[in-house]
Amino acid sequence: YCMTKTHKDDTGRDLEGQHTPTTYLSRRAVLGGIATAILTTAGLGSAEAGIHHREPALGEQVALQPSAILPSASSIARMQHTSALLPDGLIMVAGGIAPHVGKTGLPLCSVQLYDPVSNTWYTAAPMQTPRYDHATVALPDGKVVVFGGFYHQPLASIEVYDPFANTWSYASPMPTPRKGHTATLTGEYIVITGGGGHRAFASVEVFHPSSNTWLQSSAL
Repeated sequence: YCMTKTHKDDTGRDLEGQHTPTTYLSRRAVLGGIATAILTTAGLGSAEAGIHHREPALGEQVALQPSAILPSASSIARMQHTSALLPDGLIMVAGGIAPHVGKTGLPLCSVQLYDPVSNTWYTAAPMQTPRYDHATVALPDGKVVVFGGFYHQPLASIEVYDPFANTWSYASPMPTPRKGHTATLTGEYIVITGGGGHRAFASVEVFHPSSNTWLQSSAL
């Protein structure tokens, strides 16, 4: 579970879900988002960190413990970003919104890599389009695919990260621009579900990375 404290925005909407948890080995890292403040650290909830915790009851709010904060912090505060565990053990943190910039925050194209073993952050090449509320999938070959999101409007664009060249390139766009969706790798396909634009979507779209093609699927 994620140790967070519920905060609300100006409309009263809960903001507790705007960080991204990533599980690696027996540890679970919470990267960025909102707790008692906007976090730039990787929070760690594990016995290895000397923290005793229990699973909370349904609906229970669990405050973030100061001892759960790793000493290494990202240089960029962000929320509504994504994180993905790469095959080499690094965790990629991509996009999101930098808070406290203007009235709505600043959409980001920046990308960082976190090494949980050495507790070190690295800067990777930025995405070509700033985006938040997107979805990210790490492929077995080490490449990372980022789908859609929001930047002025819902996005259909897809970007693929090549870790060997440290570059991003565009792939065939999604048939439907969307934000707040999910992307799930199943075999050689990536299934995109839900999300929306000005309304919620029930449509499902399937991407084949190897051929850079899209398949239509049944609705939710």
